[in-house]
Amino acid sequence: MSEKFIKKNIRLMHDFDGYTSRHLDVLMKIPNKGYVVMTDGKDADFNRISRSLVARIRNKKRIVEARKVGRSWRLYPYEKI
Repeated sequence: MSEKFIKKNIRLMHDFDGYTSRHLDVLMKIPNKGYVVMTDGKDADFNRISRSLVARIRNKKRIVEARKVGRSWRLYPYEKI
């Protein structure tokens, strides 16, 4: 995993955290004890690496993809990733 990937992931997590503090309904879509996979609507390489990190998690129902699209975020169940 490259330093570029790590920095981008941290930036996306920070942005997602700020977004969810203003849109609490988004938090309700994340399963209890769930995992959130950060993706970017414009970066296929980043998304491939990010999704590969959750490949080993056994309970796929607890995984959601948080995809940045413009200034907002969309959540998707893992099955649709």
